[in-house]
Amino acid sequence: MKKILIFISILLVAFSMTACAPKEEKIEITFKQNKPEIDGQLQAFAAAYEAETGVKVNIVSCGGSSCSLGDMLRSDYASGNLPEIFTIDGIEAYNEWAAVISDLSAEKWVADTDVAFKVNGKVVGFPVNVEGWGMAYNADLLEQAEIDPATLNNYDAYVAAFEKLNSMKAELGIDSVVSMAAGPGMYWVTGHHNFNSLLSNGLPYGDLSVTNALLAGNVNAARLDEYADWVNLLFTYADKTVLTTGNYDSQVGAFLNQKAVFLHQGNWVDGNLKDATFDMAFAPHGSS
Repeated sequence: MKKILIFISILLVAFSMTACAPKEEKIEITFKQNKPEIDGQLQAFAAAYEAETGVKVNIVSCGGSSCSLGDMLRSDYASGNLPEIFTIDGIEAYNEWAAVISDLSAEKWVADTDVAFKVNGKVVGFPVNVEGWGMAYNADLLEQAEIDPATLNNYDAYVAAFEKLNSMKAELGIDSVVSMAAGPGMYWVTGHHNFNSLLSNGLPYGDLSVTNALLAGNVNAARLDEYADWVNLLFTYADKTVLTTGNYDSQVGAFLNQKAVFLHQGNWVDGNLKDATFDMAFAPHGSS
């Protein structure tokens, strides 16, 4: 599995209200974030925080296949209603909002983390989400097919496993080997997670050599070919309806209902799989 870091950034004026507002004045802030699967937990935390401090925190969750946080924030900016706190998921989002994001370098928590988001030595994001992504698999179905998940660590091993599983679809009761979604509303599955296998698979965490080479215009053709083969393999063994028009729920639902052996997602799906009746785990992507 690979790691994904998500950060919260705070507007330049975010907490000046807290420092100068009279005690009797009701303080209210808004936190907009892109993880709808943790909305319930955040709402509960906000309620507990308000009970403790008197500060009301409005949680707005926007993500998945039906809501774009970036579009929402742009609309907020146009209307002069940007939230006090919002999540960003990397340098691209930071660059868009750099003019309004606060310098957090002096905050006490900075000394307690090694993964604060820094730009030019300045801390601009508090780490709120460390995630892993990969190929979730149904361990029970793999056992029925006599496939050892420990062997799924390269492209050829996946080819052999997918071919065998595909030949056993009726026996296993599955519709497809892989639950994969790449439709218009699910661009982040291929564009963010899958593409990162080209940039980082087989490299130590934090190794940017492939990324830096691409930025310099140097393409490792062999690595790119293997990545293209990996994507083609996933698409070939995916349910075509889920692949082309499916949303997040239909993609995860196929795996939950044991209609697919593999799920191309990450550990954020845990909440969606709490009712699963089978053992599962993650294997790495199959391109180097």
